[in-house]
Amino acid sequence: MSAALFVSYSRQESPFADSLLDELEDRGFKVWMDYQSLTPARPWEEEICRGIEEANVVLLVVSKASIVSKFTSAEIETAFELKKRIILIIFEAVELPPWLQDCEWVDFRKSFKKGLNDLLKQLQSANEKGPAPQKGFAAPRLIWISFLVSLGVSSITLLAFWSLYLPYFLLPLPFRILKRDFNFFHIQLALIILPFALVISIFLKPGNSDSFGLFEVYWVLSVFLSFILVPLMLLLLRSKSMRRWGKPRASRPTFANPYRPNVEKPRSVTFTVDAAPEDKRYCDDLIKGMEKYGHRLEADAQKAEVAFVLISKYKTDTVYNPEVRIVYPVLLQATRGIDPKVERVQWIDFRRGLKNLDALAQLIPEPAKIFKALGIAPIGNQTVLPPIIHALVVYLILLGIFTFGSWGIAVLQLRQGVDLRDILFLSIGLIIVLGSVFLSAKSLINRKGRMASLRYLIPVLIFGVGVSELYLTIHISNVFKSLPKVEGDLRGGIILVNLLVYLIGLILLVPLTVWYWKDLRRWCPKRTKRKRRAA
Repeated sequence: MSAALFVSYSRQESPFADSLLDELEDRGFKVWMDYQSLTPARPWEEEICRGIEEANVVLLVVSKASIVSKFTSAEIETAFELKKRIILIIFEAVELPPWLQDCEWVDFRKSFKKGLNDLLKQLQSANEKGPAPQKGFAAPRLIWISFLVSLGVSSITLLAFWSLYLPYFLLPLPFRILKRDFNFFHIQLALIILPFALVISIFLKPGNSDSFGLFEVYWVLSVFLSFILVPLMLLLLRSKSMRRWGKPRASRPTFANPYRPNVEKPRSVTFTVDAAPEDKRYCDDLIKGMEKYGHRLEADAQKAEVAFVLISKYKTDTVYNPEVRIVYPVLLQATRGIDPKVERVQWIDFRRGLKNLDALAQLIPEPAKIFKALGIAPIGNQTVLPPIIHALVVYLILLGIFTFGSWGIAVLQLRQGVDLRDILFLSIGLIIVLGSVFLSAKSLINRKGRMASLRYLIPVLIFGVGVSELYLTIHISNVFKSLPKVEGDLRGGIILVNLLVYLIGLILLVPLTVWYWKDLRRWCPKRTKRKRRAA
């Protein structure tokens, strides 16, 4: 009979802990892990103590974060009091407190597979190996491969310095990989854009010489390598090893199981919704979805059987205590500073929209089935967006990159003696476009600011940015016409590329916006009326 295991870990290592949980459960172990095992409406301290009490072995995932965590410290203290067998899972080598230095240990730093096999052997019979490692950096082989590939990516990114966005995220990538801390969303997007940006970099060719010099050699080599290194880097970032290695925001997001129940008439449940005023559209649609299946919104929130808490940038806490009533945290967007009361329980994943609302309504009387179908580990700082918002952000970033590139190429090509007013007019157009693009992208990702409102976003995107792009394009064209030309001069090609990015992107976004209109409208926060100051 397989042993019952209790896993103690820090949220910073939740991707690793998730993988460990899956592997141990696949091998028949009964594993207690907080977000999957805490029972709604029961005191957590009692639940945790019971989990440790019923476990044969307590596994502590050792890392810098877990050693200083008050939650893991309390769990291990309880394990010592109950005289439980403790095995240290060495994820990072850190200085251990004296009471942990004599514990059994298994090293997972170099190989997850080998560490898992060693753990299985250790669970069968204790193997004395001396004191656990407390210093020294070690990483799996695939991490070192990723590091080397990222060095190559960084080296060719230098040619796309004009984009600003690409070097900002890709130049420090090797260092960030070793630190386990990078933004997966932006790194993935930057890698996809990189080959196209490098192709356009030919317009930065210095001078008008037709000779094939050092710049051309570097450019050809960079473009060629980009079509090898970029797909390889994307595959590595999405691998299981990299997901286990990275902190939550650096790990490939995992989503709720797309389970489709078939419960036409579930048991009626009374519910309440705890949401910020800005999330009112989400709240209203959630209520409609529940009432569609016969559930009833309870006027007296304290009498409701179930409480939904909509987690977003506007709401990270709740008045309801998950230890005394059934609380379902519903994650709408990435955020930080989550209330500890809801940070340790499993979350319902609605980051990509409310497409699973029917499944939620059908399974609401059965918490275990809800979490099995729609639940995720409580990871709050991953950047995950609904499809239409993702498309809009990508479009804005591309537009900003190519606009800045066209401006930079025009300025670099200006000869001494050209009227400085040309640079001034170009800079004014650039500031308007980049300001609008930057504010819009930032507001859309965070759901904060004026540009997160359709009232401002659509006019600014279509008219403000469009007019500025046209102005900038015409002026850049005039600048190039004033410069001496040589046979085969392609400098003006960047103008066509820039204009095509704006127009084609806008055309493609129209059907997407129509298709995902409800998601877009919900994502834009409901504007609340400002309270008038008392006279």
